Amino acid sequence: MMQISYRPLSGNALKIIGAAVMLIDHIGVLFFPRVIALRIIGRLAFPIFAYLIAEGCRHTKNRRKYFLNLLGFGVLFQLVYHSFTGSSHMNIFISYALSLPMIYSLQLLKDASNSKRTLQITAAFVSVIASVVFAYVFHESFSVDYGFEGTLVPFASSICMSRGKLQDAKTQSAEHVLSVLFCGVSLILLAYPFRGVQIYSLLALPLLLAYSGKRGSASLKYFFYIFYPAHLVLLYGIKTLLNHLS
Repeated sequence: MMQISYRPLSGNALKIIGAAVMLIDHIGVLFFPRVIALRIIGRLAFPIFAYLIAEGCRHTKNRRKYFLNLLGFGVLFQLVYHSFTGSSHMNIFISYALSLPMIYSLQLLKDASNSKRTLQITAAFVSVIASVVFAYVFHESFSVDYGFEGTLVPFASSICMSRGKLQDAKTQSAEHVLSVLFCGVSLILLAYPFRGVQIYSLLALPLLLAYSGKRGSASLKYFFYIFYPAHLVLLYGIKTLLNHLS
């Protein structure tokens, strides 16, 4: 298995890159819809944050709190978004929140497999299937950002991730490469139904391979939670102002 020895990007660096390309993407959507290059650049945002969601599940000490944070911000933003636009299309926080039960169930299955207890393995396997089916049914019933295929991206990224921090550098590097590889496969599955520029999300893979596995010196724990709604409110406000002035 290939090893990546030079990985200069921290989790904070990836978040900032993801936020920057997301901003570029939404500027393109609202102000320059015919400039495809802006949409292509924006395709890097989703896989970056999806991968970091999987990483968050791997390292969090409180799974329940992590899930409720994502779901809570998703519901709150959805209420605000619906009150302004009337749209029932659900935001990216809901997509990520739906992936968490799938990831947690997979972690339980891994733990149960180590115990070699048939009943625990069966129960964990059933929970994985149930969480995947629930996510699929939910996406079939409601309009959610990136659809069911998008929910699979954090899940697929987590398949080869071990819980906690590995001491063996070679094993850590191998898991990292495999996690990015599985992320890439899920991105291809995502690109198929969406078509268009979505295939360019694969350009995020070199950035993910350069991820060091470290958070970074600053604490940006809630950066994405705040940045996502804040930059949309700002851009929509600017667009509304320009429409009134024109």
